[in-house]
Amino acid sequence: MCIKIVTDSTCDLPKDVIKKYDITVIPVYVNLGHHSYRDGVDLDRREFYHHLQNGREVPTTSSPSIETFVQTYTNLSSNGAKCILSIHVASSLSGLYNIASLAGKSIKQILVNPFDAGQLSVGTGFIVETAAKLAQAGKSVNEIVEKISDIANRTYCFAILDNLNYLKRSGRISQFKNYLGSILQVKPILRFHQGVPSIKLVRTNKAAINNLIGSVRSLGSLERLSVLHIDAPDKAEELKQAALKYFPKLSDESVVDVTPAIATHLGPGAVGFAALVASPTK
Repeated sequence: MCIKIVTDSTCDLPKDVIKKYDITVIPVYVNLGHHSYRDGVDLDRREFYHHLQNGREVPTTSSPSIETFVQTYTNLSSNGAKCILSIHVASSLSGLYNIASLAGKSIKQILVNPFDAGQLSVGTGFIVETAAKLAQAGKSVNEIVEKISDIANRTYCFAILDNLNYLKRSGRISQFKNYLGSILQVKPILRFHQGVPSIKLVRTNKAAINNLIGSVRSLGSLERLSVLHIDAPDKAEELKQAALKYFPKLSDESVVDVTPAIATHLGPGAVGFAALVASPTK
């Protein structure tokens, strides 16, 4: 059976991985003023970050239409796909999974299996890449879903945010609306697992880095680890260097500049990790 993998642009997979495993990526829209841009397609990152930090109007994101999903699935079917696995950013953060579900139910010519990754950024990317590898290897849909469900359960994302203002104004994580994001001398640390976020507040950047590395170390043996940043390459390098003592396999290829569709909600200057805990059977 020819199984095709569909995802959205928030997954932060490298272009060479997308091409190698023939992954179809549906771009999210990033809205700057009166203009909408397709994330990862026609949005200049320098322009975006300038607007994010200096623009009078707050950037927003919006989901592609259900028609976009239907057309994507239909095109894949016309090109020989017999089944589609559509994997998307956590439904607790976005409506993309629900749109994929509705689109899949509206077409008859192909079976669409929506999957809620329960993650964001590279956390979703780990799941999507695994699914695409298994699809190329000829595994069945049930085998792939079983495997990526396990991967999703073992995937965590962490981030040190400059402040909570971007997260609060985005409205994406409503339970943090009562936090005072403008508190001085406080570094919020975001933890995200299985669609559930939590926040810890520490006093200094050094304490935040130590806490972040400690949180990842507490997960045990890791199968994969990436350093994430939002327009903060120097901070990402600092974090990587601090982590190398414990995770010596980290490399320049492990450092990922997070897509604007995520950056809009977390804000510039954020750094963190995406971690995949090693399977107990390994």
